[in-house]
Amino acid sequence: MGHSVDVRAWTAEHPWAALSSAAVAGFATIAIVVPNKRQRALRRLAEIERALETPEPVAKTDQTDAQSRVFEPKPGFGSMLLRELAKTIIGLGIGAASTAVANFTESHNGSPADTEAAEHS
Repeated sequence: MGHSVDVRAWTAEHPWAALSSAAVAGFATIAIVVPNKRQRALRRLAEIERALETPEPVAKTDQTDAQSRVFEPKPGFGSMLLRELAKTIIGLGIGAASTAVANFTESHNGSPADTEAAEHS
């Protein structure tokens, strides 16, 4: 009885049976845990129905402000991260473009050090 419960010994004696058992157990777990297309579609439909049933939120106003400005909800972390990333990339692109233009102009007109050396010669 103790020998039949030892998984290592059983796997050593019957490697293909152990592999097949593991594969069947994995497929069974996935079939239970992961929802199928119909279940995902029903979940999406339920979310859409909830979204349609809930009234739209009314924007909050600050009554102390003379102009009573409307407060917009703050953007989420992901949109803030993307915005900062875009700003950084644009800044790097502008810097790279200006450096490329400066290098291009110097290569065609000569660098300021070359021009001074030519004038003093």
